[in-house]
Amino acid sequence: MRRSLTKRERLRTRREIDRVFRVGKTATCKGMRLAYALNGTGVSRLVVIPVRGHKNAVDRNRSKRLGKEAFRSVKERIVAGFDFAIVCYPGDYRYADRHEQLLQLLSREHLLRNTPSEQN
Repeated sequence: MRRSLTKRERLRTRREIDRVFRVGKTATCKGMRLAYALNGTGVSRLVVIPVRGHKNAVDRNRSKRLGKEAFRSVKERIVAGFDFAIVCYPGDYRYADRHEQLLQLLSREHLLRNTPSEQN
């Protein structure tokens, strides 16, 4: 089982990202916003966007890394076929905080399966 984010699991073009915000739905909690839209494939794709307001590039990149890692750790439990845009707001958030924020948003929007799928 491959747990890292592959090329197919990343949203890369501006057009794809804009579509998520234009036609998708959003959910917000303190520190994070989740936008998602159906993509018509069997693969969930992700982009993490840090907002302006982070102190410097180090904080901005850390925020992106924590968002990606939080998604990667629960990607087997996420309903397939959606594009996700995670918007991370500045703050003193650790991995556990970002993970909890993401789980809260995904469960609120009913995007989590009850049990992880078995993969070979």
